[in-house]
Amino acid sequence: MRYLFHGTTVEAANKILAGNYNPERTVWNCSDDCYMYVWEQNKLAEVEGWDEFDLFSGGCIERANESAQIANAILPNPYNQTAVIQFSIPDYLFKHLMDEGYLDYDDSCENMYDSGAMLIRSTVINDLIKTREEIGIRVYYLPFYPKLSLFYLVGLFDNRYFQETLEKLPNEDYRPLKMLAKIDYSAIWEDIIYVEPESEYTICEPKFDDNGKGVK
Repeated sequence: MRYLFHGTTVEAANKILAGNYNPERTVWNCSDDCYMYVWEQNKLAEVEGWDEFDLFSGGCIERANESAQIANAILPNPYNQTAVIQFSIPDYLFKHLMDEGYLDYDDSCENMYDSGAMLIRSTVINDLIKTREEIGIRVYYLPFYPKLSLFYLVGLFDNRYFQETLEKLPNEDYRPLKMLAKIDYSAIWEDIIYVEPESEYTICEPKFDDNGKGVK
């Protein structure tokens, strides 16, 4: 079984779980809105050198949640939670999606291809979610602190792939963000960014095993 993790806002997660993933805009100027961007557990563990404990203590959730925090922080009225959706993909289906070009490693930005990031075509993941036959879906909700929204963005101030998003921020947010970017925030960074899920729900389990045989 292969596991893909996608972090997003609560509102977007509700649309995804209904099989209606269709982002109106992308956060990163190198992204393509025809795809959903996800983290793949095996490759991410290999890159990070994670052991089994790291995997099952939420390493992939944590990485996906960083993306969710950014997406939530740029909202005019951020939610007090973020969402991470876990997709369980049987091996036979993972291979099929790769062979057909529906799923691939992310090469949209520099240094991403071998990072554990992948992209899956939006129409394909929507169909898989709607049928709820071949994949499993689990959603995690994590705490977010709306009053500290700018702290979630401060590390991206000089990121060239994020500039279009920053330029759309109102002046009352952009100016203090520019000042915060000059401050060492490492003492509080982990307390804000690295949080545990508050709740989690299993939406469905795969109805086929890794070889494509039905399971009871």
